Amino acid sequence: MSKQLVVAALSNEIYLANINKNGMMSDSGREVVTDQVIQAMFQHMKKLYDRTGKTKYIIDGFGQIEFTPLEDDTQ
Repeated sequence: MSKQLVVAALSNEIYLANINKNGMMSDSGREVVTDQVIQAMFQHMKKLYDRTGKTKYIIDGFGQIEFTPLEDDTQ
């Protein structure tokens, strides 16, 4: 089994989890990584903005995520 990022239907948490052959998340070895995923996405968007000025992603079927830099860019 390989680990994949999965959004849990009930809790809305993001897990790094093993997916079984039926396509379901396994109870063993799963880890909640919601905060780490969000932090990584912000870091990615900040670097993308710094390099290209691009501020958003549009994801077909879902919507868009837009990055707004802080006024005080010391963080």
